[in-house]
Amino acid sequence: MKDTRENILLVSLRLFAQEGYEAVSVSQIAGELGLTKGALYRHYANKQAIFESILQKMEQLSAVVLTTSGELKAMLLLLTLAAVAYVASRVIFPREIAETAHEKELEQEEAQAKPAAPAPEEKEEKHEED
Repeated sequence: MKDTRENILLVSLRLFAQEGYEAVSVSQIAGELGLTKGALYRHYANKQAIFESILQKMEQLSAVVLTTSGELKAMLLLLTLAAVAYVASRVIFPREIAETAHEKELEQEEAQAKPAAPAPEEKEEKHEED
């Protein structure tokens, strides 16, 4: 059972990295593993639970790094940083970038939909001469 859970995490991480978290479905993950969705749901409640488990594994790896020393610690630290950077660049940041881009599009649409404000009239200043 533990092997299946680990395989789900590995396949999910690969799919999330390749296609983005939002684009991957539970059906797709299950299909890659030769499982039914029902079988996958016996291990994880939903896609978010899979993603959270991936993050927990990364935290566990970080804890191992902190308890080691010497060259092994340096190698584990580099691997951990590489894994975090990989997940962030392929899974987390693209979603945030897409959300930001969508927000900007909405702002532009709203700006275009508003009628243009009339230009303020220039008033001549009256000066009193002494």
